[in-house]
Amino acid sequence: MRRNADSTFGPQPLRIGILGFGHLGQFLCTHFERERTKPTRDFDLIFIWNRSKTIFTKYGKELNQALVVSTVQEGLQRLPDLVVEVAHPDVIKTYAEQILDVCDLFIGSPTALAYAPLEARLRKKSIETGQTIYIASGAFWGAEDIVKMSERDLVRCLTITIELFVKNV
Repeated sequence: MRRNADSTFGPQPLRIGILGFGHLGQFLCTHFERERTKPTRDFDLIFIWNRSKTIFTKYGKELNQALVVSTVQEGLQRLPDLVVEVAHPDVIKTYAEQILDVCDLFIGSPTALAYAPLEARLRKKSIETGQTIYIASGAFWGAEDIVKMSERDLVRCLTITIELFVKNV
């Protein structure tokens, strides 16, 4: 239970910051902003950050510009409970430890953890701060099925090609 604004205790919406404003970041922003209209809500979007600021200009009044921050540190000063990264593995490399000093972290770019020293630092930081790291899974549809097929010796050779839509490149 967190303390309400009127000093009583009760359920409060989870204060969320988003790093990344591509397709997934925009989807999350829209979802969390819809929450704002509900009488009781589970989430409260408190900031959005993106490496390139130009993406925000095309949204005008559709996007609450008060949510946009210039730096990740500016967003962290708003004291989120959770930061959701949906930007790029480099964002995790650069900011994850700072985020864990303040709040929990959802890593939407788990390939950042392929660098073992970074994974070790984040594990250590999580233990030191008591913050939780959530890691996205399932971005590669069918991966679990392929593993099961391999375990049954049904797959001998496999080539996987991931293609992005042209507008994402």
